[in-house]
Amino acid sequence: MNRNLVFMFCLLAAVGLVFGADEVTGNWEGSFQTQDGAFGSLTAEVSALPDGTYKAVIAAADQGVQFEVPGKKQAEKVVFNGSISVSPEIGSLDIQGEIANGKFSGTFKGTTYSGTFELKRPEKKPVAQSN
Repeated sequence: MNRNLVFMFCLLAAVGLVFGADEVTGNWEGSFQTQDGAFGSLTAEVSALPDGTYKAVIAAADQGVQFEVPGKKQAEKVVFNGSISVSPEIGSLDIQGEIANGKFSGTFKGTTYSGTFELKRPEKKPVAQSN
């Protein structure tokens, strides 16, 4: 059993190295804009899964919406595609996005709304030093 556990950890570490998980996984912050100019803030937490795929949990907190979109590695980027049901008023949205060159960007399209989104890594705030 211990040998299986060690093998699993080694496999996960190798997947992370091969796919550059550190450049993709973790927290992202940004915003969305609809076709009619409405906008709001977005956050995302991207995780690497044991099978080599990814999962993005995206939240528009000011809209009260959170959803998951699956992703997979394609060449030098990770591509996310999914369809979500937001609410009876908004309906469903098809989400297409990618993480490449330090940016998580894409589009969403539905019967009521369509638009774009862009997220970046949160800025690291300097740690105050006490004297």
